[in-house]
Parts: sequence; structure tokens; C-alpha cells
Amino acid sequence: MTPIAYLAASVISSLAGGLNFELENPTEVTDATNIELCRVAGGTFSGQSLWDPYFYLRLPKEGVDVSELHFLTARIYSSAEADVLDVYYKDPDGHWGLGATLPIKRGWATYRADLRQAQWHEGSGPAGLQWGGPNKRIISLRLDPGNQEDRWIIVDSVQLTAEPTGPVGVEVEPRGTASQPRLRAPRQVRAGEHVSVNFECVATPPPGLAQGTVLLRLLKGRTPVQAHMQTVDLSRGRIALQHSFLVSQYSFGGNYVVDAQILELDAERWAQSPVTVKNPMVGKVKPAQAKVAGYRGEPALYINGKPVPLITYLHYGGEAGKLHKEAASAGLKIYTDWFGASTAGNLGQVAPGVYDYGYFDSYFETVLEAVPDAYFLPHIGVVAPAWWQRTHPEELCLYSDGSRGPSSLFSRRWKEEMAADLKRLIQHLREAPYADRILGYIFYAGYTAEWQMWATWQDASDDFSEPAVVAFREW
Repeated sequence: MTPIAYLAASVISSLAGGLNFELENPTEVTDATNIELCRVAGGTFSGQSLWDPYFYLRLPKEGVDVSELHFLTARIYSSAEADVLDVYYKDPDGHWGLGATLPIKRGWATYRADLRQAQWHEGSGPAGLQWGGPNKRIISLRLDPGNQEDRWIIVDSVQLTAEPTGPVGVEVEPRGTASQPRLRAPRQVRAGEHVSVNFECVATPPPGLAQGTVLLRLLKGRTPVQAHMQTVDLSRGRIALQHSFLVSQYSFGGNYVVDAQILELDAERWAQSPVTVKNPMVGKVKPAQAKVAGYRGEPALYINGKPVPLITYLHYGGEAGKLHKEAASAGLKIYTDWFGASTAGNLGQVAPGVYDYGYFDSYFETVLEAVPDAYFLPHIGVVAPAWWQRTHPEELCLYSDGSRGPSSLFSRRWKEEMAADLKRLIQHLREAPYADRILGYIFYAGYTAEWQMWATWQDASDDFSEPAVVAFREW
């Protein structure tokens, strides 16, 4: 476990009659979605958030009786504030609910919520809008640690108990300060070489906190490609450590950054060091030739002229690369994973006029390092990204109850701008060192990512937006 200096986060295994997740075993977390570099190690679950991150906690197959387990306690770190900690459950009869509890604070904090008082804003009808559903037995439990992207998240422990473990609310832990941070790394390396990092600073921890966690990251654009967390002794005052990142041989190259920070401390400015990665294979790899043609009287996939069984693996949650390698051991080496969330896409334009393909490069690098003979048929989400939806609310779908959803499927502006972004993204992928591994693309949008209207399975109907009205009149 990470160091716990406060009674609010005391060891939960001593509590009887509750549900206890100490996160010592990777199997405790399942289906971690929209969380990059996620892993369970050292008693924590950690990773970098995309939009709408969430993860499931493994329950017994028979489920759990929560008729007396009303109180949630979770110790969570977030590098920035976010909207709210949501809790999702599902029961054996198909009832489900999603309830908002407490706002996510910056830094380490312990969150205690009475789930009977949560704001159950989504669910399977009135019966689902309550903790545990009508029969109070759950077979699925999920936490959503705030919707906002670009945050480093760590979950130290989670528990459900019959009695509160302390005052209901958010208890934010004190923070210390850091000064004189220094970070040294090579200015330039080639793909396949190491980036050796030296970090040091002067630490002034808050009273009672002796240990902290250093987070080192290698980023391409704003996407963390690799991360390393290490526990350090803050009481010594001066912190110094070394680490080495191995740059993937499949790296697209370009401008990278190494950054470092101590999660429990604040600094006027944390240290960063730019690194340029060179890869002579960029633009020189011929894309794969894929087609469907007859084979013994049946249609079959041909890759570069050879028939290949089209049996694919879709990665959903958990550690990318590691699970792909497990699938490969069973003969599954064609991967059809998802890029973007169901309600907010990512085609590389991360802000108006700002393009960053690190999200894509990191995925292909990670999987190919684990399975060098892998092929890809990726799902590419063409729903407008979250920043675009915030910028153009008039282009969002309009429900019959007056609320707004994601980008309207009838928005002409969305079609034109996303088409330009998609063309630019595919050009990037065709120049990548891994271009010969991509067989094609599957594009998705709409409810359940299947091109359905956004309100297909909801009480309110759509789409009554101006773009939809214009499109209907033209039709």
C-alpha cells in the first residue's frame, strides 16, 4: 500500500461485515476504461485519465448483499479537481443505477458517502434509481473518479460498510512544498534506445507525513507513453532518484517530454526536460495490403496475399499490451480496439488547431512491443471531441426534454470538420513505423457506438436540434 499517514485512511481489512478492496491483487480491478497506463501494483490502482474514466471492482460471482452496506469510503489521488465521484451498480435482475456522490478534489483525499443519499441521475427506470436496486444484491460495482481528462489518478483503497468510517464528506489531506526541482535527461535518442532520467529536489512535507510518491512520466504531446511511480522518504529533505525509460522501436519519433513531481507536495514549477526521438523508419514502411476474397468457397481475409483467419480480440479495460499478449498466446493476433469514448471522440485535434497523435502512437507501440506480429483493425470514434462539443453547443443533439447530448449526427459542421481531422489522422497512421500492421478502420458514432440516435434507449427522444431540423427539411 502507499504510505497512509492519517487515521481517515486506516487499514480496512480489520473491519468486519463489509466489502474490502485493498488493491494488492491486479484481479481486483476489471474493465478499466479511458484510463491510460493503468495498472494495479503496490496496493494501488493508477493511470492517466481520458474523458469519462471508470473502472470496475471484482465481486463474487453470486454477488453481494448490500442491504446493510450503505457507506462508501475511498482514498483517491487526483492531480486536478474534477466534477464528481460517481458510483454504478447492477443487480442480477438487470436493474442498474449511476449515482453522484462527492466532488473530486486535487491531491489525496478520503471520500465518504452514504449511497442512500447519492443523486441517482441515471438508471433502469424508477426501480434502479436507488442504491442496490429493489433486491439490494449487486453483481457489478463501478467507480467513476470524475469525468475530466488529463489527470493522474490513484486509488488506494475502497470499502463498503454498514457504518461510516468517519464523517460523511471529503477529507483532503495536507500537502507540503518542494523547491529546487531538477531533472536531467538526454536531449536526443533513437527509437529503441533508453532515456536515462535523474531527478532531485528539496522536500518540505506536512507534519506527520514521512513518505511520498515520485511520479516520472515520458510524454508524447500530452499523452503519457510511460510512467514510473516510486516511494521516497520525505523526511530526509533532499530527494534524488534515477530511472530509465526504454523508447519503443515503433515510436513515430518527434518531440517528447520527461516530467517529474512528488504527488504530496506543491512546487512553484515542477521540472521538465525535452527529448527528441529519431526513427528513420517514419514514412518508409509500406502499409499492409488487406482484402476479402474467396477461399475454398467462402469469403476470407487476405493480408499481403495470404489468407488469414479473421478472429479478432477487442481489448476492453485492464493493462494494454499485457492482455494482448495473453490473447496472442491463444492465437488471437488481430486487434480491433477502440479509440475515443462513446460520447466524445479523439481524432488527434486536442484543441482548436492543436494536433497530438500521441494517444494513437502510444497504443500501437505498447501492443507491438508485447506482440510484434500483431495486426490491427481499430474502431475510430468520429463523435466530436469534448472540447468541440463545449465550443459548439448549438451543434449538439437536442432531446425532447430540453437537455443536450453529444454532437448531432445531422450537424453539417461536425461532418466537415471531423472529416478533415479523420483524413489528417489516417495520413499520420500511414506514415507511421507500424503502418504495415493496420489492415483497415471501423468508424463509429451514435448511441452504443452503433450509429443509433442518441436517445434510442432513453425516455427522452431526439433529435430536435437546429441541424436535425434543417436536415429533415432538406430530406
